[in-house]
Amino acid sequence: ACGEEIFSPFVPLSEVQNTKEKFVRTIGYAKNLEAASELLTIEYNGHMTLVDIRYIHPFTYKPDVLFQFVGELQRQQVGDNTNIVLRAQVYRNMDGLDPELYHKVQAIRSHN
Repeated sequence: ACGEEIFSPFVPLSEVQNTKEKFVRTIGYAKNLEAASELLTIEYNGHMTLVDIRYIHPFTYKPDVLFQFVGELQRQQVGDNTNIVLRAQVYRNMDGLDPELYHKVQAIRSHN
């Protein structure tokens, strides 16, 4: 799983639902955890996505904490809707990180 982090491109949360990438890295603030389904809603700048956390135990849910997730994007039935869900394989608490600066650095890195 560690090697995938190196090769998984950073995709801003605003682009997760439309990217062509299969494995991605993204960051977002933890907003809601559905314990029964192990689906975590993350949000950044008004954009939200679901993260399947069943493979990253133990996961310590802390609302409004910034996390980075690395994993595979998959279509998944959630209630009556089919959503793109990030099936996380790795996560990291990014609390204290300046997310705007992080996005700028990732944009520069992706162009090199």
